[in-house]
Amino acid sequence: LFTANLDSMIYGSYLGGSGDDAAYSVKAEDGIIVMAGGTTSDDFPVSTDVMVPTYLGGSSDGFILTLNSMGSIIKSTYTGTSDYDQVYFVDFGVNNTIFVAGQTTGDFTVTPNVYSNEGGTQFIQELDVDLSQNLRSTVFGTGGSNTDISLTAFMVDICGHAYVSGFGTTNGLPVTPDAFQPTSQSNDFYFIVFETDFDDLLYATFFGGATTSEHVDGGTSRFDDNGIIYQAVCVCGADFPVTEDAYATASGGGCNL
Repeated sequence: LFTANLDSMIYGSYLGGSGDDAAYSVKAEDGIIVMAGGTTSDDFPVSTDVMVPTYLGGSSDGFILTLNSMGSIIKSTYTGTSDYDQVYFVDFGVNNTIFVAGQTTGDFTVTPNVYSNEGGTQFIQELDVDLSQNLRSTVFGTGGSNTDISLTAFMVDICGHAYVSGFGTTNGLPVTPDAFQPTSQSNDFYFIVFETDFDDLLYATFFGGATTSEHVDGGTSRFDDNGIIYQAVCVCGADFPVTEDAYATASGGGCNL
C-alpha cells in the first residue's frame, strides 16, 4: 500500500502458505480491502469462524480475505469444492456484502431460487462481509468437464445486477432472446448479466467475428456503474464487428487490437 502521491510505502507483506498461492483481484472500500485468488496451500492463513476454515482439496481452492487499512487480516476463508477452484474477481455489494466470481470443475454450491446451468464451471458467490456465510451462489456454463471461459471482468452495479465477461470455448453458453449475437463460432468474446440476487438471466450474448477467434490478454476489460463494458480484444482476422465511424474499419493483417 502506497501513499496517495506514491512517494512512500505504507506497508508491504507476503501472503500465503506452503503451497502455490496467487492473488488476482483486490478492491478497497470504506477502509476495508478485500482480496481473492487461488491456493494449493492447506495452511493458508484462514480464520476459524468463517464459511470454509479448512482446505477443501483438489488441485486448488479459491480464497477470499479482508484486510484493514494497515494490512492486517480481518477475516480469511477458502471457497470452492474438492476439485479445481479459483476466484478471479471480487466486488462490493450495496448491502455491505462481498461478491466473487471464478472457475470450478467441482460440484459448486447452488443456493435455492437462483438462475443456474447444471454442471456450470463458472461461479458467482455473495458472502457477508465477515466471510462467515454463503448468502447465495450459482454456476453457469455448458456443463462440460472443463471450464468454458477465462474471466476478464466482473462488476455488481447499484441494483445488484452481476456482470461477467470472458473469452474461450463459447459454443453452447446461454444467451438471451435479445442477444446482440445469439450464435458463436466457438471462440468468441462473451458476456452475461444476472438479475438481482441471481434470480434470473438478464442478458447474455456472444461478440466476435463469424470466422475469426478472439481472445483477451488479461486486465483489459472493465464494466462501469452504468452497465457499459469497455473491452480490448485481440482479433486474428478481418471480420470483427466495427462501427462505420470507427478509427480503423479494416484489419491491418495478422492480429489486431
